[in-house]
Amino acid sequence: MDVNSSKDCLIIGQGVVVTGSIKAAGTVQVDGTIDGTLEADELLVGPIGQINGTVTTRLAEVRGQVTQSLYVSERLTVMSTGRVEGRLSYKSIAVEHGGVVEGAVVFLSDEKGIGYPVGGSSV
Repeated sequence: MDVNSSKDCLIIGQGVVVTGSIKAAGTVQVDGTIDGTLEADELLVGPIGQINGTVTTRLAEVRGQVTQSLYVSERLTVMSTGRVEGRLSYKSIAVEHGGVVEGAVVFLSDEKGIGYPVGGSSV
């Protein structure tokens, strides 16, 4: 993900704390803290970035921390410094050595957008 190539980009800088709801059509880069809900097309959480709340996005790259709920409709990449805790729903995932994913993990099936627990099947 390259923030510089995106014309619609919101950057939450280091030391900035945002509380509430954010809805962005483009890319959101988080180097500060978000406490609340976030909807964005693409998400980049920097190494010191933190999100505590509910996140819905198409693409995500996590180098920092996301806690509570993360829904990624396409691809999630958790880098070696990244940590995702809570409920995670994803269609495609890559976790670098050292990256952490902890909590309820749900794979989003191609069929009707239904999610099934990892290793599970429909009932």
